[in-house]
Amino acid sequence: MCSVSLKLTPTEQNFAPFVGGSYAADNPAEALAKAYLCFNDRFIYTAGCDKEYRLNESGNINVPPGAADLFCNGPCFGETQLMLDCVEKLLSNFNFYNKATVNDIRKALNSGCSYTSQRGDFNVWRYINEGGTSLINSSGQKVLTFNGYTAALAMLTGSCLLMW
Repeated sequence: MCSVSLKLTPTEQNFAPFVGGSYAADNPAEALAKAYLCFNDRFIYTAGCDKEYRLNESGNINVPPGAADLFCNGPCFGETQLMLDCVEKLLSNFNFYNKATVNDIRKALNSGCSYTSQRGDFNVWRYINEGGTSLINSSGQKVLTFNGYTAALAMLTGSCLLMW
């Protein structure tokens, strides 16, 4: 007999029946709402990461360059990774308000915490939409991006919502 064990936070345990399968695809609005609970999960943020350094729904990592050592070597880096794991387990194609994916955020975190010239630079924008779907006009400007957040928002409002 084989068994698989997953470590889930209490927030994830509450929604375990919704993880996997096609629940998120069949119920995107509810899956999105549940993923947002990860941002304030008291079981994730336990070690004392200051609120101003916590990742929120905006998708911006607000860590000043001079605070990289505190963020990367303290509890914030690990707690941010746990929060991203929580979001990703509940909704694998989650997009932040700035259109960043969980993977985009991880790339920015790894770059900002690296021991290279990028240390302290948590600019998420350089990673956004590396693999996304966009319409580009003849001037090379992005004019429309399709993502899970836009689709879920359209379903929530019951309308066709396009973000220009």
